[in-house]
Amino acid sequence: MRTDLSDTEVTIGYPDLSVLPNDYRLTLTDLDADKSTYMRTTAGYTYNSGLQGGVRHFQITAAPKTQTSLLVTGVTAQQVNGQQVAITYTLSAAAQVDIQIRNIAGRVIRQVQADALQPAGSNTAPWNLTNASGSRVPAGTYLCVITARTEHGQQATCLRPVAINR
Repeated sequence: MRTDLSDTEVTIGYPDLSVLPNDYRLTLTDLDADKSTYMRTTAGYTYNSGLQGGVRHFQITAAPKTQTSLLVTGVTAQQVNGQQVAITYTLSAAAQVDIQIRNIAGRVIRQVQADALQPAGSNTAPWNLTNASGSRVPAGTYLCVITARTEHGQQATCLRPVAINR
């Protein structure tokens, strides 16, 4: 790919790939930056053109899946001793994990975990029942949203309600 634009964000987009067979993994690799992205869970790839623009080299690989897709399973979010919520989940592969607590309208009230590398298997994160400003949240129902991403851009999200009692 070539661009004459300097110091500009350039996005390479690709169509919805859900019509392709699921038994293949599609990966876009930026050969100059040595970065790969999983094409099924992203709509495109963005890079900076650099000080003078120029040529950027890419490769698309279609390979048979050799491992299972990234999954977030076994999610529980339970209040413990009235003081915190234990958020437990299982990852099918190592991934960067974000955990958000949202109110019932879907607004983020607390980022419990941000871009934390977690291993495959069972993981736990505590929420101390406070919002982003540190105030205790009132009793009610909240939503726990766990989003996991592999280094190649494969992404999985799971949502669970959390009942807070006082």
